[in-house]
Amino acid sequence: SMINEDIDNKIQEGLDYLNNNPEKALDTFNEVLELSCNNVSALNGKGSALIKLNNYDEAEKIFLRSIEIKKTSSAFLNMGIIYKSREDYHKALSYYDQALEINNNLGNIINLLKNEVEECLNIQERHNILDEYGEEVRNLIEEGYKYKKSERFWDALDCYELAIQKNPSCRKVVSEYIEEIKIILLKEFLFKQPKIDDAIIELLKVQSINDLFFDDNQTSALVNIEKVLEINPNDVEALNIKGCILFYFDDFEESIRCFDKCIHIDSYYVYAFFNKSLVLRRMKRLSESFKCFEQIMKINHFPTNVEIYQEEILEKLSVILDMPIN
Repeated sequence: SMINEDIDNKIQEGLDYLNNNPEKALDTFNEVLELSCNNVSALNGKGSALIKLNNYDEAEKIFLRSIEIKKTSSAFLNMGIIYKSREDYHKALSYYDQALEINNNLGNIINLLKNEVEECLNIQERHNILDEYGEEVRNLIEEGYKYKKSERFWDALDCYELAIQKNPSCRKVVSEYIEEIKIILLKEFLFKQPKIDDAIIELLKVQSINDLFFDDNQTSALVNIEKVLEINPNDVEALNIKGCILFYFDDFEESIRCFDKCIHIDSYYVYAFFNKSLVLRRMKRLSESFKCFEQIMKINHFPTNVEIYQEEILEKLSVILDMPIN
C-alpha cells in the first residue's frame, strides 16, 4: 500500500505539472510507469503530456495501450482531440461519443468539443465543395454563412440564392444551406395557439403545429391541416397554419392565398397579415411586404417586432431605390 500511495502522489504531481510544465509531467508519469507499467491513470497522463508537447503520434500509441487495459472516458476524449488535430473529424466525433458513453457527466464538455469539430467539418465540406464552383460562388456562400452566424437570415438566403443563379450546378449543395434557414425562418411565423380541447379539429391543429415547429415534419403537418380544412374550409387558424406550411414548400402564391382567405374571413386577423408580410418578403416583393406590416399597425398594437421588420425592409428598399430614408 505504501507503493500505491507513492504512485498516487506521483500521478497527482504529474497532473499538477501538466499545464505549465509538460516535460516535467512526462518525466513524472514515466517514473510511475517504471513501477507500474499498466497504470491507466499514468498512461493517460503521459498521453496528455505528449499532446501538450505536440507529439500526437506517440500520444495515440499511449492512449490505445491505455484503452486496451481499461476503457476510460479520458482516453477516448484525448483520442478525439488527436484526430481533430489531424482534421479527421468523423473519427474525432466517434471518439467523443465513446467518451460520453462511459461518462455522461461529461455532456457539456463533449458538446463543446463536438460543436468545434462540427464547425470544422462544415468549413471543410464548404471548401471542398466550393472549390469546384469557382471563387464567386464560394465567396457568396461564405458570406451567406457569416450572415447566418450573425442571425441575418434573410441576407443569408439572398447570398445562397444568388450563388445558385451564378452557378446552377451548386444547387444541390446550396439547397441544404437554404433548407436550414427556411426551418429557422419558419419559427418567425405567428399562429394562434389552438384551444386545449378534445375536439378532433383542435387536436389536428395542435398535431400539425407540432409536426411543423417541433418535429420538422412538414409533410405530416400539411396532411393534418388538410383534414381540418376538409371538415371546415373556413377555419381561420387552419388556413393560417397551412399558409405557413406552404411557405416552407416554396409554394408562395398558394401560401398568400391562404393568408388572404384568413383576412377575408376576419379582417382583424393579425397573424395572417404578419405571415403574409414574411412571404412577400421572401418573394422579394418588399414594398408590398412593408405595406402589409403597416396594416398590422392599424389593427392594434401587435406583440411582435413589426417595426424591426419594417426597418430592415426600408433599408433594403433604400439600397434598391438608392434613396435616403427620412
